[in-house]
Order: sequence, then C-alpha cells, then structure tokens
Amino acid sequence: MRRAVLALLLASCAGPGPSSLPVSLTGRLTDAYSGAPVPGARVSAPREGAVALTDARGRFQLEVGPGPHRLRLEADGYLPGERVAARPGDEVEAVVFPRAPDRAAIAAHFATLARPADAPTERAVTGDAAVDDVGAAVWAHHDGPRLPETIRVWRAAGTALQPRSPSFADRSCDPDAVVEVLPFEEYVKGVIPHEWIPSWDPEALRAGAIAARSYAASHALGGGRWDCADVDDGTVTQVYRDDRAEPTNAAVDATRGQVVVRDGAVVRAEYSAENGGRTEHDVDDPTCAGTVRHGHGRGMCQWGTQRWATGVCANPPCDFGAFGPEPKDHLWMVEHYFPGATASGGPHEVEPCAVLPPEGGVLEESGPCFEAFGPGEYWRFESFGHGGSLTWTNAYESTSPSNWSRFSLFFAEPGRYRVEVYVEPGFGGHTAIPYTITHAGGDERLLFDQRAASGWVTLAELDFDDAGALRVDDHTGGPLDDDRRIALDAVRLTRLDGPGGPDGGAGGARGVGGGPLEARGGRGLGGCAASGRGPGVGWLPALALLALLRRRR
Repeated sequence: MRRAVLALLLASCAGPGPSSLPVSLTGRLTDAYSGAPVPGARVSAPREGAVALTDARGRFQLEVGPGPHRLRLEADGYLPGERVAARPGDEVEAVVFPRAPDRAAIAAHFATLARPADAPTERAVTGDAAVDDVGAAVWAHHDGPRLPETIRVWRAAGTALQPRSPSFADRSCDPDAVVEVLPFEEYVKGVIPHEWIPSWDPEALRAGAIAARSYAASHALGGGRWDCADVDDGTVTQVYRDDRAEPTNAAVDATRGQVVVRDGAVVRAEYSAENGGRTEHDVDDPTCAGTVRHGHGRGMCQWGTQRWATGVCANPPCDFGAFGPEPKDHLWMVEHYFPGATASGGPHEVEPCAVLPPEGGVLEESGPCFEAFGPGEYWRFESFGHGGSLTWTNAYESTSPSNWSRFSLFFAEPGRYRVEVYVEPGFGGHTAIPYTITHAGGDERLLFDQRAASGWVTLAELDFDDAGALRVDDHTGGPLDDDRRIALDAVRLTRLDGPGGPDGGAGGARGVGGGPLEARGGRGLGGCAASGRGPGVGWLPALALLALLRRRR
C-alpha cells in the first residue's frame, strides 16, 4: 500500500518540466575585503540538506535541485552569512565578512565605494531633501510612509552596462540592461553589508538600514532613477549584492519599514564614509573631528554611526559638547544627521490594514493584514483551507529564520482576547513551529505542533492594546523529519471581556478585510513544481493517503 501511494504521489508530480535529479552548484568563497579565498568554510543549502567544505582555493560543489538556492555560509573568523539567488550552471562568487576587520581593510573597502567625483546633487536637491510631490502625495493619508512592495534594480556593476550618466536629467536606459524586481526589504538586506561594516555595533547598522531604505524609497516612489529602474547595484545610487550577513539582516528586520521623514515626506538620506567634523550640510559632528572627508560629505557619516554607537571618537580626547559622550542609538543618529527629520514607519505606525471590532473577528491570510517575507521560491499557495486558501512553507534547521510571516493586528478596543489559528485537517506537518504573539505585555513565544492540530486551535489568551502582531518563523524549534510543512491560514481573535463576554467568539467572530495576498518575495511554488496560486489537485489525493498512512503507523 505504501509503495502504491508513493507511486501515485510521484506520478502526480511528474510533468513536462525539467528533471528534479540533483545537479551540481559550484562556486568560490572569498573574503569580502581582501578577496582572498576562504578555505575550510561550510557552505550549505539548508532546504536541500546539502553541505560542502571549501578547498584551499575557496572552491565548493553542492548537489542540489534546479534552484535558485539560498546558501548558508559559515567560516572561522567570519560572520555567518548567506548567498541568495544561487543557481546551478552559474559560477557562484560568494563572500563572507570578517568578524574583526582592521582599519586598513575597512578603509580600502570604503575606497571601492567612492561615488564619482562628478556625482550630481540629484534633481537640484541638497542631498537630504524630500522627494518631489509624487512621493509625498502617496503618503498624504497615512500616519507614516507606505513603502513600495518591490524595487527595480539595474544589475550591471562592473560590466559595460553599468550606468555612468553624470546627470540626473538623463533617465535613459541601456536597451541591454538587466533589471531585477526584488522585494523591497530583501533589497535593503543586500545593501547594508556592502555599504556599512557588518561587524559594527548593532545601533550603527540600524542607522544605516534606515538611511539606505530611505534613499531607495525616495527613488522608487519618485518614479525611479531611470525610466527602467529605480536604483542600480553600484555606486551611482547604492551598492547591492546577493551576499548577506547575519548582523545586517537583523538590523534590517529590527527597523523594518522605518524611513527618514521630514514634513510628511521621505528624505533622500544620502551618506558617505567620512564627513569630517562638520558635514556638507553644516551638521556639527564632533565624534569625527580631525578626520579627512571621504566621499561627498552629505547626510549621514558611516564611520560616524559607529563612533556614536560606541562612544569612541576618531581622535581622542574629544569634546562632545552638548551631545555628551555616552553611546547613542540609531534614532538619535537619524535626527542628528538629518535635522528636523525623524525615523517613521514600521508595522504599527501606518494606517491599519483592517480594524477588528470590539467583539473580535477573523483575519484571513489572503487579506491585507497578512504579509509573507523571505525568498519567494520557498512559499507555496493553495486553493483550499479556511476561506478557500492557505499559504505554506517548509521548516529548516537554523538559528535564524529565512522565511517568516506576520499578521498585523489592530483593535477597535483594548481588551483580553483568545488567539486561535486555523490548521487545515491533515495538512499541518511540523511539530515545533516558532510562533511569537506581540501583545500589551510584550512578546509571547511558543512552539506549536501543527501535526497534532485540526481546525481551530487556541494559542493563548492575552491582553492587547490598540495593536499587536502574530509572527511565524520557519527555523525549527525541534527535530526535523520528512514532514516539514508550516501551514499559514486564518487567525481568530475572540474578546473575553467586555462586548460578547467569554463565550462571544465562536459564533460572533466575523471576517475582517480581504483583497489579494501580500506575499513579498515573488511567485509562490505549487505542491510539486513551480506554479502560481492554483488548485494543485493532481497531488492532493496522494498527499491525503500518505498523511493517513503516517497517522496509522
């Protein structure tokens, strides 16, 4: 019987597409600053379970599926990192970032990022001015900026197709240009490790994340730096690469959605390596006193963020004056380098996606309050589940998430609510899924066994003020087996005090919101091979039989 089910499952997945047999993914791993090969490093494709060690030349080979793949990079003396969009057939050139780079290495790195001497002050702005009325109007009816879901990136660094125009008025595009459309926050994760130094203090990295996000958003919402692209991946705008580092990923996640805002509009938050003791915009920066300007000197000083974060100036002893010598956080740095501006945005500072009524209600994962993040190739969408749809991914072994999702919760009235999730009968798979519920008292973290769940299941009973969130991560909180599915479906919140009373939820909860799924990261994958959101009926009978057998063992 088991063999028959397996044959049915395999047959249902067969199709005219490419073979699913393993193929070789080869590449080389080097030091991000020196370019030297990194031998003895562990390179893995966690979703595939493939692992390799680099040889003396930094080379590696993995046997994987067609891809694309997100590679995990680990080496002694280096920060854990990732390489995204790695595809078999392409020679992967990946880098890792030293844990403790010396000053000379950092200086040499910043020298490679220097903007051209004739770099313009774009659209006749001073470098930290707001975008034009197009960007401002988009946000006129929100408490904070609504960022674009995606951004168009001209991928051409180091090639003949690299944008070189010295004039912002020239918006033409090379007809052979390769333009990638990337999820906006994923794009920011590819900027910060290359524009900042990943081993720097977390507050410096968070300041950098806000500045880089603001700079990109101002271009995207203003129509783009070019007709075909919002930004490039080089020094005409800001450097983007497919390599990541754990500390910079964390900084981007910690500041998600936050941009520099002045007078209701985003600031084109420029930055350069060294701005001197007084920036081009006449901002007093005593922590950088005595340094030689490196770059255009406008906006945020990259070295300055590290000095303010640690309380160590460039040339001690220093007179910090009214600023004081104590370390500063990223919000202080934003207001310091961009006078009259603040860091605004984030999940609770924008107009609510939908508001739950006093008695509570149901939020569908196909509605506007659900967001899915991370590589699009690992998200799957089905046309069954509560409300006729569900989203799923697979768990994998790691200390940090790759794909994660969030329901943003907004309440008409504060109160105590029962939090429930819906699990499609027979579909939940993994037994230790990390859930985090943000409520009035902080974060409630728990591990949820979806395999044992069916229908509505209570997670917790908690107090909420006007906003909260429910987050699900894909990194495992327990051992993995063959069934790694993490299903994401509807969420129900039932008021336990006030209107409706403790028994008012089950019958009275109603749906809230609607509209298309906001899945950041591109097209989802079907049950067997790449496809859009669809019924996937070919493999469902086999899956049901296989699940039944598993539960009978």
